[in-house]
Parts: sequence; C-alpha cells; structure tokens
Amino acid sequence: MSRHQRKVPTSFYYRFAKDAKAFAQQYAKGRLISVLEGGYSDRALTSGAMAHLTGLAHHDETGVDENWWSLPNLTAVCRVPAYANNRA
Repeated sequence: MSRHQRKVPTSFYYRFAKDAKAFAQQYAKGRLISVLEGGYSDRALTSGAMAHLTGLAHHDETGVDENWWSLPNLTAVCRVPAYANNRA
C-alpha cells in the first residue's frame, strides 16, 4: 500500500492495531476507539481493514497468517458481482 509516496506494508495496520489494543488494556481498561480513513482502492482499503481488525481481535502472540490479505484472497473478496456491471 502506498501512502504519501511511501510504501506501507499491510502488516503495519495489523501491528498498529495490536499495539493500540495493548496500550488501551494497560491505560484505559481496554477501551479503544478505532477509525480508518478511506479513499484508496477497494483492494487497498479491504487489506488495511482486514489487517487492522485482525490486530484488534487477535488474542495471543503466535502471529497471524498474512496470506489472509494476500492479492489472491483480496481479489476473491473484492470481486464485483455480475449484476453490478449492468447498472445504468
């Protein structure tokens, strides 16, 4: 994912969310508000959101399978239904 002419790996969103969750648990009794901005391609937004939500939901230190937000999986998730191409 590119941000301000810099490449940001999707795993950054996972790690950031995981760190924010740990910070909230330590200093705010686990309370956390999480917001993501949009405006990117559907695929980039989907991969960032998946990684971010995974970081918030993940409970142990084993890590996650980053293939969840790999290009083939994102292509399958973001596939446009056939009826969407027939809109006026």
